[in-house]
Amino acid sequence: MIVIITITLTAFCYHIPSALAEENNVQPIVRKIKIEKNRRVETEAIRRMILSQEKKPFSAETIAQDIERIFQMGYFENIEVYQETTENEVQLIYIITEKPSVNEVKYEGHDELSEDDIKEVVDIKPYSILDETKLVKNAEKIRELYSQKGFYLAEVNYRLIQENDNQINVIFSIAENKKVAIRTIQFIGNHALESELIKSFLQTKEGDALSFMSSGGNFQPEIFDIDVMRISHLYFDHGYIHVKVGKPVIQMSPDLKYLDIFITIFEGEQYFVGNFDFSGDLLEKKNVYSEKLTLKTKYVFNRSMLSQDMLSLKRIYEDQGYAYANVSPLTNIDEKSRIIHVNYQFEKGEKVY
Repeated sequence: MIVIITITLTAFCYHIPSALAEENNVQPIVRKIKIEKNRRVETEAIRRMILSQEKKPFSAETIAQDIERIFQMGYFENIEVYQETTENEVQLIYIITEKPSVNEVKYEGHDELSEDDIKEVVDIKPYSILDETKLVKNAEKIRELYSQKGFYLAEVNYRLIQENDNQINVIFSIAENKKVAIRTIQFIGNHALESELIKSFLQTKEGDALSFMSSGGNFQPEIFDIDVMRISHLYFDHGYIHVKVGKPVIQMSPDLKYLDIFITIFEGEQYFVGNFDFSGDLLEKKNVYSEKLTLKTKYVFNRSMLSQDMLSLKRIYEDQGYAYANVSPLTNIDEKSRIIHVNYQFEKGEKVY
């Protein structure tokens, strides 16, 4: 008797014949296990994933586990299990259908970027197993590369061409479209800090007449997201601890050549430094810690200076062997007077030798 058990990527399908059921309390024994139709993946590598064993009792549940484990290798798109039975013995035949392999990777439509530039971001190689998830990710990598070069409207797709011997040619098709430059970056609601000062802290820059020859004026979403955080940090360093930066509005010109960026800023009030105190595991007198501070009472509050002072205070402990000392600035904000009092709390930890 021959019975087939098949599995696809979405469902299991089993049929166990009555001839394999236990009769007279005798359980069938696996006589032999064969693996067929695999070409690139070694038989022994597959066999190591199979829990069913020759000369051991047959189990449909174990076959289900076998199939799942083989699929987890990531090299196969279909598995069929044949059962050949004679009396109380079973021969299992695993028919393996491998995923196609990549024969060649090609690129179409790339005039502005060289093929070598594109290959640097693509990690699909000839002779590798075809992975459609990886294809989608690589198409996005190419699109991001074009975005970095100012081709914000570039589109990247791929298609597959079947070759002999279960091989596939991958072709990335690129529509570069027009290069887009940042024409203006405008801030709305900034009164304390001038627009030119804010722009000087951003990596995203406005384009100029020569932008088409360089990377100036390019819009790169990942860098721009960091720039939005830089605006908040700049305000924190000027005492505006309640600043809020709105979601930027990006508008494209009707001719699809330029981007105009509008950023709304809610500055809030400016805050100043009040008194300092030191608590916890103190190794020195408080005046020793005070002398290490660059941020002083009545200064405009500056978060970067506060962070630098934390490192200076921590160094006192490190120089005495407390490598894992922790310094935490606890702040007490007087909203009415717009004053921030700081208490540096120390945990020295264990001494290191």
